Amino acid sequence: MPILSCTALIFDLDGTLVDTTATIFAHWNRWAARHGLDIHSIMERSHGLRSLETIKLVAPHLDAATEAAYMEAQEAGDTTGTQAMPGAAALLALLPRERWNIATSGSWAIASARLNHVGL
Repeated sequence: MPILSCTALIFDLDGTLVDTTATIFAHWNRWAARHGLDIHSIMERSHGLRSLETIKLVAPHLDAATEAAYMEAQEAGDTTGTQAMPGAAALLALLPRERWNIATSGSWAIASARLNHVGL
């Protein structure tokens, strides 16, 4: 196995440290239904984008800022189905806390809710 030498690590959050697939799908599905939009089209285009960017892309007729704020409030308050990825806790336990962080297209409110929920 190759040896990695670095002073810090940055991890993606969703799909790397935390499995949020079901949670994200449920929230976008409810939002899509509210606006008469196709959930599959949204999911095909939303990966790696902030909610604001996704909304602008799939529903340019809506007020993206208002809709993104709604989505953020819903997601930050609901961690149903969210779980730590296998091995994530063990890996992070090996690292000094000040030597790793996360990168995510989500907000800090959503990220911290998910990390706290799964104990990371």
